[in-house]
Amino acid sequence: MSDPTTRDNAIDQPDMKLFWGCFLALIATSAAFIIRALIIDDWATDFNLTETQKGELFGVGLWPFAISIVLFSLIIDKIGYGKAMVFACLVGNHYHFCIRILGFVHRNLHRRTG
Repeated sequence: MSDPTTRDNAIDQPDMKLFWGCFLALIATSAAFIIRALIIDDWATDFNLTETQKGELFGVGLWPFAISIVLFSLIIDKIGYGKAMVFACLVGNHYHFCIRILGFVHRNLHRRTG
């Protein structure tokens, strides 16, 4: 016969895969913001940007993230985090695929015309 305390502890412990997936997604998002903050001065030099333009560029990447966190949290609470993570992976992979195809097409068109 199995030990009832071992079985009860296994049931009470949550599955941590979703937590770690969300945690890693937040780290990736943080890294993107950090990289943008570190290269904004290089962009200013390369593109001759004013301080205002630097701020506008940085803000354009920040406010949609903040708004989406607030608005999508209402939707995610209804549908659940698991479905939201699956959707995010599907959309992210589709986006990455489309960008790769567009880059390939652009390179090939540029070679032919230029």
